[in-house]
Amino acid sequence: MVQQFGVDFEKCIEGSGDQVDTNELSGGAKINRLFHERFPFELVKIVFDEKELRREISHAIKNVHGVRTGLFTPDLAFEVIVKKQIVKLKTPCLKCIDLVIQELINTVRQCTNKLNSYPRLREETERIVTTHVREREGKTKDQVLLLIDIELSYINTNHEDFIGFANLDYRRLDDGSPPVFSSNRWAN
Repeated sequence: MVQQFGVDFEKCIEGSGDQVDTNELSGGAKINRLFHERFPFELVKIVFDEKELRREISHAIKNVHGVRTGLFTPDLAFEVIVKKQIVKLKTPCLKCIDLVIQELINTVRQCTNKLNSYPRLREETERIVTTHVREREGKTKDQVLLLIDIELSYINTNHEDFIGFANLDYRRLDDGSPPVFSSNRWAN
């Protein structure tokens, strides 16, 4: 019976099984929606005030230059702004973990319903598996926070997303069209 619970749980998460439910999403399908619909929605909800960001960039550049004037945007100013944006990822990431954990626990409960004839076995199975899921929740959150901290520790300004701007050919073309990036990725 306990082995059957494990098989049922795996089928609910993996999406395999003899019978496909056409009335309700399985636990795995719900988790997939959390990753591919809800999480991106939470990322979009991050408050992004362009006017405020421009002000912060301006202040950061001026503060890094101090009494000197500069021709180029200092990396330090760029890094400060980018790091503030990366920190904003923590809340949506942790919320996504919470939602996935809740869905896993709901799936455990759904799968233990087949053990209703044996209430003590059902309760104990549910308790053990839920405890294991909760233990993994803490480790998962620690790993996600570690990943964000790693991203904060080094901003790769040599990344291709930034290099295109560094290689910009600033000469106007004879026909008056805007300058062309040297990198093929940015070429017209």
